[in-house]
Amino acid sequence: MDRISPLLTDQYQLSMVYSYFMAGSHMKQSTFEMFFRTNPFKGSYAIFGGLDAFMEYLVNFTFTEEELAYVKETMPHAPPAFFEYLKSLHYSQLTISAPSQGTVVFANEPLVIVQGPLGFCQLVETTLLVLCNYATLMCTNACRMRVATDSVFTNAKKPNVDVKDAIKKVLADKVLLEFGLRRAQGPNGGLSASRYALIGGFNSTSNVLAAMQMGTIASGTMAHAYILSFTTGLEELIPEQHAMVQPLLGGKNFEWFAKRVLAWKSRLFGGEKPPLMLQLNTQQDIAKVSFSSYSGNEQELSAFTTFAFTQPKNFTALVDTYDTLNSGVPNFVIVACALLEFGIQANGIRLDSGDLAYLSKQVRLIFNKVHQVMTEQYDNLTPCSPDMHNKYDGQFLKCKVVASNDITEEVLVQLQKEGAQVDVFGIGTHLVTCKAQPALGGVYKIVEIDGQARMKMTEDISKATLPGSKDVYRLFLSSGEPYADIICKKGVNVPVAGQIVTCIHPHDELKRVMVKPAKVVKLHNVWIDHGELKYPHKIENGKVILQHPDLASTREYVLEQVYALREDQKRYLNPTPYKVSLNQDMNQMLREMALGVKTVPLIE
Repeated sequence: MDRISPLLTDQYQLSMVYSYFMAGSHMKQSTFEMFFRTNPFKGSYAIFGGLDAFMEYLVNFTFTEEELAYVKETMPHAPPAFFEYLKSLHYSQLTISAPSQGTVVFANEPLVIVQGPLGFCQLVETTLLVLCNYATLMCTNACRMRVATDSVFTNAKKPNVDVKDAIKKVLADKVLLEFGLRRAQGPNGGLSASRYALIGGFNSTSNVLAAMQMGTIASGTMAHAYILSFTTGLEELIPEQHAMVQPLLGGKNFEWFAKRVLAWKSRLFGGEKPPLMLQLNTQQDIAKVSFSSYSGNEQELSAFTTFAFTQPKNFTALVDTYDTLNSGVPNFVIVACALLEFGIQANGIRLDSGDLAYLSKQVRLIFNKVHQVMTEQYDNLTPCSPDMHNKYDGQFLKCKVVASNDITEEVLVQLQKEGAQVDVFGIGTHLVTCKAQPALGGVYKIVEIDGQARMKMTEDISKATLPGSKDVYRLFLSSGEPYADIICKKGVNVPVAGQIVTCIHPHDELKRVMVKPAKVVKLHNVWIDHGELKYPHKIENGKVILQHPDLASTREYVLEQVYALREDQKRYLNPTPYKVSLNQDMNQMLREMALGVKTVPLIE
């Protein structure tokens, strides 16, 4: 990752740090916490993201001479000692605690805990928020879209399921592609979106630069512009392109391949009783398709043929440029049959408009009928030649249906309900812009200074902060489900598996429940421990190189946790809230501090 400048902050952070410095309080030991007050997208959970970027920011934290010169210009009356202080700031002065990247988290519990000198802790606020707010929002949005595509997350759990295998099957059965670069908030926003989409549950991205940086392969099909750029039929195109040679097609030239395409067109749709017409027109479901004769767009066929010839192992046809069912899909079938002769599997088709549920079902029905034709008549339809592959082994059943077209989480939920036959979703605008909720609303508050707990009290009790340094533990039931997260005073009365724990509502202490957890897991890891770097890393030429977990394992970690949540907590509409509670010690301190800081008016 590129270095993140300390100047990526708000001006008032430097102003406050300067005042701390001049008052001599900048070295007081303090604790700050980042958290958010409401779960995003009207849901019951979030996926924590941004730890990787925040750690990169911290381990590379230093003011360059150019940056210090700029600060001096903006603060001309500051003494030289202040700038020497800024130059001295180093991650070794801090303690950083946070969940692992991709952890399921909830509103009103501390996420990132920053401990160290007051001035330094204050200075990282804005940067921490900009790095973690969008990342968490994006991971959550991607994860919710993943959940919406597969009922395995929202149906009752089956007993004795191998969760790791189940998640791998989910990722294979429904492929999600991030297509949002052109709609992202600038280049950096596009790169961040691609990374956190994959962490949240997407399989791949169309963003080539992001794919290179992440060490993965970008995905994509073709655009309408490509198809519309062809202005002649295939027979007219052959003389222009006849000399092109494709090694993947046995060294054949374009003319040879194009003539095979035309031969398949004639065999499938020509004559008095074309085999494909006989199969398809017996299906009353395909009311809008007429296969009594070929009615496809010849220019579209030229486009598909050229694409398949130049990229035979990457042939996914965009079929809605002219007429999805009467032109695009038949033209795809024709070209796919020509590839079959070389033993090459065409990938499938992409739908970018129309009723995706209806069209996907019709396309799948067509593929199934083509499969029936190929199974029964393939040897008769293709010549037996020693240099050709003449075995049909179900390739049309393996063709994928890709859907795009302004897809939202709600659309995904509805498509699943309607039984849409979509294998791959390409999602852009509503994913990368998080259009349903453009901001997370994470905040960063001081909770302790020199060992003294601090509490912000407001008119709105829901915005009051929880005072003091604290730990968070996740309580699991014997079923393996997480039941509640409990917030405790740091190091005091830590919950233990097998022992009863009282969980108290943060805003209504009469609401409480007693839990006997089968397992207790501490939510936070310490990534920097009093200056010692615990985050995985190596040293190269004296420089710290962080070693982040790979995206695939983080993505599986995300989905395994979400799978473990109760089904009603993952509903699209009105999900059941997950319990975030206080233990008795924390509740007592909150009550005492609230009474101590609350002003009681005198009425005369």
